Amino acid sequence: MKESLSFVIETKGQEENILALTELLQQFSVEVTFTEHHLYLDYDKQAVNNIRTRGAGRKSILSEHTVREVYDYSLGHSASDAAIFAGVSLRSYQRHVARYRAIGLWQSDKEIAKDLYFGQ
Repeated sequence: MKESLSFVIETKGQEENILALTELLQQFSVEVTFTEHHLYLDYDKQAVNNIRTRGAGRKSILSEHTVREVYDYSLGHSASDAAIFAGVSLRSYQRHVARYRAIGLWQSDKEIAKDLYFGQ
């Protein structure tokens, strides 16, 4: 979501300072443009928020197996064994299976299930 800020300032004679500000703010996905009396800042609020939070929070653990592979394995094994095969905890396995069932991917004949890694 793009947002903008506009400032009325005297920019004449401040070109070097504004260029330094521009270089600094570009690191944070902020575009700076200026005219003789205005300074405009355009930024993507979500991108700035991602930078601000530094990727905080628990990281997702993705399986090295596709949904179809885990489904096929689960047909002949218990949920605990299938969770170990998928590389996730039992509870995570159950949560992902419930989600895949709800959207119709928890079956071997779905073409997309062969390209989607378990946990995505």
